[in-house]
Amino acid sequence: MGSNDFTDTLRDIYDFSYTKVGSNVVQKIGFIYTKEHMSELVYGGTAYESRFTAQHNNKEYFYQNEMSYPSYRLNFGARHTDHSQAGHFTSGNFGVSLLSDNNVYSFNITKSYRPADATDLYATDGSGDATHKPEESFSYEFGVKRYVNENTFIRGTAFKTRLKNLIEADINSQIYLSDALITGLEMRVQSNYVLSYMISVTHI
Repeated sequence: MGSNDFTDTLRDIYDFSYTKVGSNVVQKIGFIYTKEHMSELVYGGTAYESRFTAQHNNKEYFYQNEMSYPSYRLNFGARHTDHSQAGHFTSGNFGVSLLSDNNVYSFNITKSYRPADATDLYATDGSGDATHKPEESFSYEFGVKRYVNENTFIRGTAFKTRLKNLIEADINSQIYLSDALITGLEMRVQSNYVLSYMISVTHI
C-alpha cells in the first residue's frame, strides 16, 4: 500500500494597528491575534502512521519607529509574543544608517523567535515532541554602500546569524535540536546602464 499524506493549517488573523506619520518620524503600534487549527494524517502502510489535531492561539503586541534625517536614518522596534504552546518571548530590531557624501554606512541587529510547527510538536510517529522550545535567532550585519555616480553604486555587506534550538532531522528522520552559526559576505554592483551583478559568500 502506498503512502497517503494530508496536512492542513487554517489561520484566522486579526490585525489592529495605528500609524502616526510626522515630518521625520513614522511610528506604528499594534496588536495581532492569530488562531491556528492544524491537522495531519500520514499513513504509509505498515511502516509509519501519524495523525493529530491541534489548536494554538497567538497574541502579539508590537511597536516600530522609523526616523529619517538628512545625515542619518534610524529604526527600532519591539514585539512581545504570547503563544499558547510556546509561551512568552520578546523580539526586536535596531538599525542605523549614516549618510556621508557618496557613502552610506549601515548597521542592523535583529532578534527573533519562531515556534516549532505542528508536525515537529505533535507527530505521533515518534518524531513529535511537544516540549520543543522556539527557534531563537540573533543576527547582525554591517554594510557600506558607495555611489560611484548617480546611476551606479557598489555595496558590501558582512553578516552573522546565531541560531539556537534549531530543529533538524538526520538521515533516519530522527528529530533533534542543534545550534548553528551562519556568517557571510555579499558584494553587489548595480548600474542603470548595464545589468546588476552580485557576488555572495555564506558559511554555515
